[in-house]
Amino acid sequence: MLVKKTLLAVVIILNVLSMASFAMAMPDPFATLTVWPVNTPAGAEGPIITESPADVIIYNVDSHRVLDDVWLMLVINKLAHDNLVSITTNVSLNFLPAYFLEIPGTAAPNEKIPPTGSDSGTTPSLPYAYRPNGWPGMEWNDLYDVGSLRSQLKIPDGESMWYSVGDLDDAIAWIDHGPAGLNHGDPEYFTITVDVGGFGGSWEAMVLALGHTNDYPDNPILNVHSPYTRSTLIVSELGPFLLILAPVSALGLYKIRYKTRKK
Repeated sequence: MLVKKTLLAVVIILNVLSMASFAMAMPDPFATLTVWPVNTPAGAEGPIITESPADVIIYNVDSHRVLDDVWLMLVINKLAHDNLVSITTNVSLNFLPAYFLEIPGTAAPNEKIPPTGSDSGTTPSLPYAYRPNGWPGMEWNDLYDVGSLRSQLKIPDGESMWYSVGDLDDAIAWIDHGPAGLNHGDPEYFTITVDVGGFGGSWEAMVLALGHTNDYPDNPILNVHSPYTRSTLIVSELGPFLLILAPVSALGLYKIRYKTRKK
């Protein structure tokens, strides 16, 4: 009887863990954009460019919603900032050094960027490279943690980094080659050129994308973002491991039960 109860309890626990693992592997509903340097080798750290010019692909992995507004967010390390002349694109969206806002090395790891609040109609100021209709604001769930950005760019403790955002959809030369809006299966390409004045050191620029779905047009706040990797899945480290062990555990319990019966 004790073995039966133990077996039942373990089966229930494994089923719960299985369901938890499945839930944690569901797509992040806020990370439906992907922006990635073309021909990035497998296993690369993330959407980080270290050479210029860089051809970049951007697409929407959401098959249900169309993106009506797409912004770029650039995060650069100290070497890039200290030697920066400009960051330009072939779609007329340009980032000058004055457009970048410093995130001090003393900033708390849980501090988030960019701002959530809208400032439409005000005079353009940092960190906006181009915003003809003002910054629309952004959902809290789609902001980026300063600590995570530091980790991705491997910025040493106490060292500053800089960021800027720019409205890609309203860039003069941006051409949507597919249906209106950024649709699933409709990738767009553009080129980013980072001019660091001939500096050959280890500069880095992370290219992220922010967007707005067309399912609530009366509220233009940005509500989607790109993750640090190609994948939009949140996968538990423990869940898959336990699922691998599940058949072994069940077999072991079966053997224990079989031996108990023989006695």
